[in-house]
Amino acid sequence: MSELRQQFETVLAEFGQIAGCSLALDGDNSCRIVFNGETDAEFAYDVATDRVLAWFEVCRLDDDAAETGLARRLLTTAGDPGVSRGCTLALEKDTRTLVVCDWRPAAWLYTADRLAGWLQRLLWFVGDVRDSVAAKEQSSDLHLYDIRV
Repeated sequence: MSELRQQFETVLAEFGQIAGCSLALDGDNSCRIVFNGETDAEFAYDVATDRVLAWFEVCRLDDDAAETGLARRLLTTAGDPGVSRGCTLALEKDTRTLVVCDWRPAAWLYTADRLAGWLQRLLWFVGDVRDSVAAKEQSSDLHLYDIRV
């Protein structure tokens, strides 16, 4: 096991303790958590590059996303660096699930506070995308320590 992976596991466990839940990478080097019972998040540790991918499921898109102007609103939202905060908006083609994701080097995630800050930026973008979709109530005020696993 790499030293950076071990460091990330420690940071993940510390974050879990603060949040009141148990967090650890599984055999596939991934970990799934749920924020406030509604926002699924997953981490994946890439052993080859010592980077961590985090992604949040936002919603499933209807077939009429292009006709209703939703696709244009989402592209506008994702294209604004002040809104996206450097995160990526992607669509899982088979399920039409909209996701917000981002990569970070494991060396950068050396404390639970850094992990929390990164997740908060992702959650803010999730909230902004949900506002664009208007599929759920605004969730940009999610607090990282209100986690339900």
